[in-house]
Amino acid sequence: MGKDESVVVAPDPQTQRDREKITFDSLRLAIGDTQTMIRGYDTKAQVLIAVLTFAVGTLGKAVEEEHLALWIVVIVVSAVTIAFICCACVLYPRAPGLKPRSPDDIAPANTYFLVGPMVTMKLKDLVGRVRQTDWLSELVFELQKLASVRSRKAYWFKWAFISTGVAVMGLYLILLVF
Repeated sequence: MGKDESVVVAPDPQTQRDREKITFDSLRLAIGDTQTMIRGYDTKAQVLIAVLTFAVGTLGKAVEEEHLALWIVVIVVSAVTIAFICCACVLYPRAPGLKPRSPDDIAPANTYFLVGPMVTMKLKDLVGRVRQTDWLSELVFELQKLASVRSRKAYWFKWAFISTGVAVMGLYLILLVF
């Protein structure tokens, strides 16, 4: 063998299997973590709704006792309304608005989370479809969808939190100052 010649070594099958196992385990963990974060946003939004419920009761009491500073009441009512709407946007389960895939992109098999007609598909046909699934692409596609949902929930939660803060601060002003 000369200086310029190199020996080509085939990858060890065990090393390849270990690498695939790490990849799939990592993807499953990422999907689980993303789902946990999504549930966390839902829980936090529910807590904000509870706070807003008390805010509405406090606002009603302030109006009954005629602690009225009209401009603050308008701000508080607006903030409470906006906060409820933002919380609803966090909690409302909706499909992510991903851009349509280009024709040359991989089409997901949708076998990780079964959709529409696949739920009622004959078991024999569904098993065949699952066997043909490219699981790496499927898991990455699902992670991408979940990340989109998490991102939307984070956006709406931020605005729900801000508007709840405005409402609560306005209520404190009404009760303490006026």
